[in-house]
Amino acid sequence: MNFKQWLEAYRIDKEKITDFAQDMKSYYHNSDFTKSGTFQNEPIPSDFNLQSKGLFAGENLKDIIPYAVPRNTSWILAHKDSKRPTLYLLKKDQKEIKNYKPWLTKFDDKNFKKLQSGELFTQKPNSPVRQEKIRNSINFIKQWMNIQFVDDLDYVANYLNSENIPFDSEGYF
Repeated sequence: MNFKQWLEAYRIDKEKITDFAQDMKSYYHNSDFTKSGTFQNEPIPSDFNLQSKGLFAGENLKDIIPYAVPRNTSWILAHKDSKRPTLYLLKKDQKEIKNYKPWLTKFDDKNFKKLQSGELFTQKPNSPVRQEKIRNSINFIKQWMNIQFVDDLDYVANYLNSENIPFDSEGYF
């Protein structure tokens, strides 16, 4: 029996996408994909020496939950409580997040490759199994994690570092 067929891939996008193959982006990355990005008007870091056109997804729905906010939103996800992490967002983004209504897409992951980072990547996306509009991003996120709106992510990051609390971030370095 092939257990691979039971696995799924998830992603969240701003709009409903009907043809994922047409919407793929080019990513610059290092050899094991632990560093990747798209660079329109910025210099490409020297260790991003490869380029692949494809689509990222998460193996687990919980892995992509923070992406239910607009892509330009900075966030920190603290793993103090392994069962229920806390997502820190800036207060200035709260109204935009509240009004954001992205789409959740579920794929059969047969064409996705698991990267060292834990993310899934494909250069040959298949058709989605299901797509659903997220009508309230904040309530969607709160199903799996706590949310705290703060004035300063630097303060949060410094506190988490001082307490040796692991965290992930997006748009915050």
